[in-house]
Amino acid sequence: AIGLLLQSSGLIPKEITHSPAEVFVSVFDAERQPVSMALAAELRRAGMNVICSPEVTKLPKQFKYADRIGVHVAVVIGPDETANGQATIKDLRDGSQQTVSRVQAIPEIKKLLESHRPM
Repeated sequence: AIGLLLQSSGLIPKEITHSPAEVFVSVFDAERQPVSMALAAELRRAGMNVICSPEVTKLPKQFKYADRIGVHVAVVIGPDETANGQATIKDLRDGSQQTVSRVQAIPEIKKLLESHRPM
């Protein structure tokens, strides 16, 4: 957590800002922060390296942060997703995204991560 704080404050040189995380879980707003944290924990239990947004800011800023630290898959749980038991998975490399049920989120994220790995 201290590393995230230092990083988000710009106190770590750019050459060492890449995160070992594969997946970035955004925090849509303060009300949905517990839901985002719970999903991040689920993804970690499924064996993924996950980072959750260190702050509640506008989504484009969060995506830019994720891209800057080298994470290529972002997950969003906004009001619509919360109401429908879904998550939106965004590929930060090409900007494509898909909304899936929470049950399908883990397999879909794993599939997307596999497609990013070199053969």
